[in-house]
Amino acid sequence: MKNLPTVVTSDMGVVGWNTAEANGNISSKGASDLTERGFEIKHSYSGDLRSS
Repeated sequence: MKNLPTVVTSDMGVVGWNTAEANGNISSKGASDLTERGFEIKHSYSGDLRSS
C-alpha cells in the first residue's frame, strides 16, 4: 500500500449557490513532497475520485 498524505477535514463553512468554504489540514505528507493542496467540489458524482 502506498504511503499517502493524511488529510483531516472539518465542517464546511459558508455554503451558497456558487460558493463553498471547505476546511481541513494536512496532518502527514506521506512519502512524497506535496506540490498542490486544495479541495475538489463536484456538482454530481461520476467516475472514480481516485482518477480525478
